[in-house]
Amino acid sequence: MLTIRRVQEAPQFDLFAFSNCLRACWEATLGAMGLSVLDWLLLGFFASHIPITILIDSQAVFPRSVYPQGATDLVDWYAHEFHDPYMEAGRPIQWWFTSFVVCELLFQVCQSAPLGPRFLQHGETL
Repeated sequence: MLTIRRVQEAPQFDLFAFSNCLRACWEATLGAMGLSVLDWLLLGFFASHIPITILIDSQAVFPRSVYPQGATDLVDWYAHEFHDPYMEAGRPIQWWFTSFVVCELLFQVCQSAPLGPRFLQHGETL
């Protein structure tokens, strides 16, 4: 005997309930420190770009002997994998590229380092 089964429909996604859940999670964890979403995004940007600039980008300017082996291996892998002629070891570095990296070190690192801790003080915003 042939029986026909009714297929149950998939439950609908409730965007309002999902946004309320995200808001509750935010308020219970990260929002409890009194920081907004923008403050957390900026703090993450500053905190991630300082080590990247110092350990990765500055290898185009300073001798590779001052860096940890893991950082030089990462730059070698990147230059080989993505065919980046400016980050390859042993290639002559163009003066304009060196000037960009020096500006990045002077302005980005020197400006980002003091701004990061400001976000952790309550009431401080940009």
